[in-house]
Amino acid sequence: MAVVSKKQKQKTSRDGGQKLQNGPDENAKKRGIGGLFKKRKPEAAVLPAIDLDASLNRAMRAPKGARKSGEVRLRDSQAVRDALTAIEGALYALDQADEILEQCLEVIKSAKHSEEVGARALLAESYDELRLGLDGVNAEAGDGVSLIGEAAENLDIEMTGHARYAIAAFRLDSSPKGLNLPPPLEAFADMAEVDQTLAQVTRAQTRLERATAGYCRDAKFLMARLQSMISPPSADARQAS
Repeated sequence: MAVVSKKQKQKTSRDGGQKLQNGPDENAKKRGIGGLFKKRKPEAAVLPAIDLDASLNRAMRAPKGARKSGEVRLRDSQAVRDALTAIEGALYALDQADEILEQCLEVIKSAKHSEEVGARALLAESYDELRLGLDGVNAEAGDGVSLIGEAAENLDIEMTGHARYAIAAFRLDSSPKGLNLPPPLEAFADMAEVDQTLAQVTRAQTRLERATAGYCRDAKFLMARLQSMISPPSADARQAS
């Protein structure tokens, strides 16, 4: 699914309509989970400044025989690794959805300043195309679709011992069960629909930011837990055993 980057140019026609040039942010995936954290908005930037990319890479490269005190095997940490992979995919998709919502706001604000019904109708069409684009973002999520797809469910991770950790699902689409962004049925014919749509998109952004902040916290906790599971025991621990 081609996702529009908010850094890309928009062509504005003389009648106020906007044509958006689509193009996926191919570099976003390459930055890894740490890069996605660094792109968070101030409201969601809840993590301390740590090298998350290096931390995750060290964890993912751990040898299959890695143990802690001779008891923690790969199978004990595999669920954590899988969860981190799912979170990374979910964060990537959430980031793409955030860019789409930003463009939705630009279109709606243009409609608020347009007095011509025909121009607002064109803007309503542009908004609807962006809105429907949210439904295809999950295709970019990879394993993260288990957290944000249509059939997403909470991810329950069994840790060492009897501990468990739950990651909440967040349906990422325009449906009522997702971001709840209905189509502009009146094509922005009156300002009441424009204002209503603006409020809906604003609420969707707030929900998106909360979900992103939650997944960032989950990833931080799980990476720290994974590091402790695969790190070799200290000299003191070996002597004690």
